[in-house]
Amino acid sequence: MPSLNNSLVNRVFVIQNEVCAFGILKLFAELHLNLDPSLSSYMKARIISEGVSLGIEKAIEKNLERVHAIVDDSREIEILKKHFGFVKVDGTLLVKEI
Repeated sequence: MPSLNNSLVNRVFVIQNEVCAFGILKLFAELHLNLDPSLSSYMKARIISEGVSLGIEKAIEKNLERVHAIVDDSREIEILKKHFGFVKVDGTLLVKEI
């Protein structure tokens, strides 16, 4: 069961007097860093370190429990996992623009 912290709404779905499901809509922080591909590996790592640290700090200030990072570069993935404790999540990330 997910934490109910930072939820906008949560609901138990009852159909024909039977509890069928529980749903929750939560706020979370989404981290984006768009790096100049011509930067050196050192500069990319430095920017990732500073940007992620700032993002985590600001998420904590807002009492958020998670920071999500959408990353497609394998080196950046390893930096986030090794130095910041990010983990791969099960499932597929989907997004709906509203």
